[in-house]
Amino acid sequence: MRRVVAFLAAAVAVVATAGPARAGGPAGGGGLFGGWTPMTCTTGGIDRAELRAGDQFLTLDWHLDCAAPADSRPTYGYGRYVEKLGGEVRSLQEYAPTAPTLYAGAAYLPTDVAAICAVTDYKVRVVCVKVERDPVSNAAVAVRPLPTDDPLVDVRLSYNPGVESSPACGGCW
Repeated sequence: MRRVVAFLAAAVAVVATAGPARAGGPAGGGGLFGGWTPMTCTTGGIDRAELRAGDQFLTLDWHLDCAAPADSRPTYGYGRYVEKLGGEVRSLQEYAPTAPTLYAGAAYLPTDVAAICAVTDYKVRVVCVKVERDPVSNAAVAVRPLPTDDPLVDVRLSYNPGVESSPACGGCW
């Protein structure tokens, strides 16, 4: 019994003296929200949104007008939104040490993605684009700016730290 009490006391001491959780790199790590260490940043812009017709390949570049505080390593990412299903956070990245923080991504655009936003917190969308699709083929035909308060993206995001992309589509938005 004494051994059990001593083991439990030692375990509590280790947990009580652990330092604050920090993101462990570009893909998150040990942040406050299961790998995501959000920081509220509310300004930025889309610098490029290009859809290559025919192959459904989307290139997005944006900037955030924020930088990481010297004593922390917060992360931002993008939210991908599916009609009527909400959004999920993907591709966590660390902020630059000086503003602006730049992001550039290019990947295949799955047919279920309706919008993509640069996100800095579960409820903060800085800039968004909507994917417009052909009503018959469901192929993406254009990518246009979308207000960050549009009902399509005005939802709380989910984040699953173990899943950055679908195994069937490793290079997808």
